[in-house]
Amino acid sequence: MVTNVGAGVAEAIRVQAVLLSAHAGQDADLTAVNAGQVPRPATAPFTLAPGESRTIRTVSAMSREAIHSMTAADRPMFVPIVAVNIRCASGAIAGQTARAWAIGVERVDLGQACAVLARYPRAHV
Repeated sequence: MVTNVGAGVAEAIRVQAVLLSAHAGQDADLTAVNAGQVPRPATAPFTLAPGESRTIRTVSAMSREAIHSMTAADRPMFVPIVAVNIRCASGAIAGQTARAWAIGVERVDLGQACAVLARYPRAHV
């Protein structure tokens, strides 16, 4: 859900959601997503009055080749990250909000959110 928490009207709101893979260089990936414009918004640009909200539904995917694995407890793990970049304008002032979340199931035995990469060549994670 996108909410305008400001005092002015937010116009030309563009929402981008990107699926990334956690790895040692993920900060550079997040920086690249957040530094760019929103090339393919999840919905047509829209306007929100102060205090107004809109729910956005989107699907993000990544190629198998883009997956970076991490190792935990001697097992390869895929830790998906959803990065959201929202850009808007309020009059002549441009605004941006960006956040990222690791997605997964908390594994008590491994102590982190992750998905175990199957050892089968055609497995879907």
